[in-house]
Amino acid sequence: MAEIKIGRMVMGVCQTNCYFLYREGETECIVVDPADQGVSIYSALLKNGFRVAAILLTHGHFDHIWGLDALRDAVNAAAETEGLEPVKVYAHEAEKELLQDAGKNVSRQAGRACVTYADQYVKDQDEITAGGMTCRVIGTPGHSAGGCCFYFEDAGFLLAGDTLFAESVGRT
Repeated sequence: MAEIKIGRMVMGVCQTNCYFLYREGETECIVVDPADQGVSIYSALLKNGFRVAAILLTHGHFDHIWGLDALRDAVNAAAETEGLEPVKVYAHEAEKELLQDAGKNVSRQAGRACVTYADQYVKDQDEITAGGMTCRVIGTPGHSAGGCCFYFEDAGFLLAGDTLFAESVGRT
């Protein structure tokens, strides 16, 4: 099986890392933390031949979710046209309240109120498989109640969201 590759787009006012993961030579990808400009994310992936198989959220603060609904809508419109299943968004179950409250996810204070939802809420140690890739959810509460990391064991890497910052912890 081909090696998992990681692409990155730096998005939005907070310069948030939006990742996309794919297997070399394959077209399906997983998007992690669609920070902002969901249509731009979708267009860039489409232009490079990718189809979004799943969307993962490390947590639900505004700078990680502003692009979610536009990305989900664009992917699902294309999926419907092609007769494919809609994309699923995954988030830790303890993030539900944050995703659904513009005050708590800080989007209202940032000037663009946003509420959203995950299609599937997961727990610590759950596994998610999409696009031929599997990750394990590792709950890392602190930065937010349902903050989590995604560990891709076959690739040997962890996507930590805001659990960790360069030379710092994730503002716990």
